[in-house]
Amino acid sequence: MRLPLFLTSAVFALVFYAPASLADGILNAMSYGGLPANISISVEPFDDSDSNLEIKTEIERSLRARGIKVSSDAPFVLSFEVRDRLGMLSEAGNRYIFKFETRGGRGGGENTEARLNFYNSHHGGLLNKGVGNSRVSRPSVYRLEVGIENRQSGKRHWEAWAEAQLTGGDNRDLTRRMVPVIVDNIGKTAKQVEFPLY
Repeated sequence: MRLPLFLTSAVFALVFYAPASLADGILNAMSYGGLPANISISVEPFDDSDSNLEIKTEIERSLRARGIKVSSDAPFVLSFEVRDRLGMLSEAGNRYIFKFETRGGRGGGENTEARLNFYNSHHGGLLNKGVGNSRVSRPSVYRLEVGIENRQSGKRHWEAWAEAQLTGGDNRDLTRRMVPVIVDNIGKTAKQVEFPLY
């Protein structure tokens, strides 16, 4: 049985042109000058929060796994920072405890109504919070930014950033999962490279 041409084209498009939105993360990197083959790197976060110290340990482990020497007094410094854009929840309905409405007449006071909401199982009232109907309208996005500079000259040789949406789990785990793809691309230029996190 032969398929119509338009149906064959649609199947071909679905198989060979998967949408970019299926990617877990996006990587960008820019190289500004060559790095030596036997590079030695010191890893330094922009701030020493507990979460950044965890990322520092993960970056050092990933560097060593790829044969890159890690030393606190190395001639090249890899600095990093984690940024976030927090998501939003939207509510299907509004909770109110006291509602006052006036309408009609020249002064708007001919039809006045006051309501006191004691209990509402869905939206909540004076005696309860309600279950609501909240949903994520925009997920949180976390971004790991990394740069490598020459300690002595201050020249930046390479930088990269990876970002991904937090769809579940915790942001520290999400950020740690970005480390290997960043380390794999040290010294390279990359534009909008999609990578899996899980």
